[in-house]
Amino acid sequence: MKRISKVLVFLLMTVTFSLLCMPAEAALSGDYYSDSDAKEFYDSISFREIEPTENMGKIVSFDVANQILLAFSSQKIAVCDTSGKILKAFEFQTYGNYYVQWCGDDIQIYFVRGDSLLTVMQDGELVSCIAVNPDRATNETSIQKLEHKTTCEISGVTYKIQKGRPILELLSGYKYTQMVKIDNTGRETILYDCTAQYSSETPTIIVLIIMCFLIMLTIVIYWQKNGRKSQQISALKGILK
Repeated sequence: MKRISKVLVFLLMTVTFSLLCMPAEAALSGDYYSDSDAKEFYDSISFREIEPTENMGKIVSFDVANQILLAFSSQKIAVCDTSGKILKAFEFQTYGNYYVQWCGDDIQIYFVRGDSLLTVMQDGELVSCIAVNPDRATNETSIQKLEHKTTCEISGVTYKIQKGRPILELLSGYKYTQMVKIDNTGRETILYDCTAQYSSETPTIIVLIIMCFLIMLTIVIYWQKNGRKSQQISALKGILK
């Protein structure tokens, strides 16, 4: 009887946790790590709290609920209030991409390399770790939504991550230098902006754009000349016949 009770309690806790940690857009599922394996993974990435700084790098992922959750390209994440003030910041070590989402009041980080979903409290304490199967249809869809998510709407207020200088940031991929808040009147407020921090990249990007343009122009001219030559040769052959 006691064994059955324990099983029922475990199932109830599992279902409850799953429901609490089911964001509307990206609910990832999988097999839970054992406590020791979860702790080993947590320690292996050296997850720790750090002092927040004004600019923490380009944004690679975000989520909004009662607070804002940001992930940066610098292997850092931050919890902000809805005015953009950073309340908590954490750092970790990993390779590959990662995305964040809220799980109730807890933080979830999905590590693409290793397909691991780590859940921690806002004080950085470990909650759990899940081995995600990326080939499962529902997980595949959820991962894609996490990867491409750039907008969140909460109670009529829209939060967006965007490129501060879209043309000059074409080569940065899914990395964004700004987060903006748009209220229900349409007024836009910049909550986070690190565009100026990467101004040194601008000359390099401009040079690359010019080089690409010149290469394309050269190819077009080459094709046009060869096309005309081919037409002239064909016409000459026709006359000789």
